[in-house]
Amino acid sequence: MYPAIEHLGGVVDWLAATALGAIGGAVVEAVALFGFLAAWQRERHRIRHQNSLAKTKKRKKLPPITVFVDPHADILVALTRISLGAVTGYLFHKEIRADGMMAAVAVGAAAPALLRQVGRTAFMRPELQTEATTPTESGGQATTPQEVT
Repeated sequence: MYPAIEHLGGVVDWLAATALGAIGGAVVEAVALFGFLAAWQRERHRIRHQNSLAKTKKRKKLPPITVFVDPHADILVALTRISLGAVTGYLFHKEIRADGMMAAVAVGAAAPALLRQVGRTAFMRPELQTEATTPTESGGQATTPQEVT
């Protein structure tokens, strides 16, 4: 039995949920990278086909991979996605049952949307709302959650 599981039917511990959430974020980034690489491959195939049909000696250059992948930005986005997956896995670790550990991977994969939704829900809770003021009383600025949305 996996040591992070308290007992079958229990919850995944925080460390396992964090790691699985990070894996979920990494899977999403791998899928995104695959999309960029597939687009690069299609473009290269298209140009190679056009070059093979060309009657002149002038051939189009094949695009470099850096047209489709920006290493600096893509690495930062990947690290951020993995971090968000890890944080989300940690935040939801008590909700993830041991027999559904794939849920931790799914939570990590959906981290940005899930955290955005949780933030909206917390922001809209009545006990967190302040007394409403009209826009004219506050100088035209929104002061309550209802005015912001």
